[in-house]
Amino acid sequence: MPHFELKQMRPKNSFKPQNAFGVEREVFMKGIAPRNFLGFAGLASLGGCAQHYSSGVVSDPYGFFSGIWHGFLFPYSLLANIISWLLSLIGIDFLSGVQIIGRPNTGVLFYYIGFVMGLSSYGGAAR
Repeated sequence: MPHFELKQMRPKNSFKPQNAFGVEREVFMKGIAPRNFLGFAGLASLGGCAQHYSSGVVSDPYGFFSGIWHGFLFPYSLLANIISWLLSLIGIDFLSGVQIIGRPNTGVLFYYIGFVMGLSSYGGAAR
């Protein structure tokens, strides 16, 4: 029984290296490199738009007990954010200053553990 090769045959002088996906490397790199550069340049330029905190706010960030309080108020602040977003679609600025998580905060070991403890006050015991 004859053995048939399923690969497409090329002349010996037209070999082009392929990447792991079987795509010719030259074609692959021509499309990817400019997109990567443009993506990186776009992210770098948007990094300058980030909101920064004043030195007075950073010197006294939210801590453990503020995390408990914010966790307890989470359902209400979530509802306020949804209402604010819906009203912003028709051009009404209402409750736009309500945030779900207080920033800046002290991080995982204090603020977020307090937040989860406050949030767990709505849970019940498993039976």
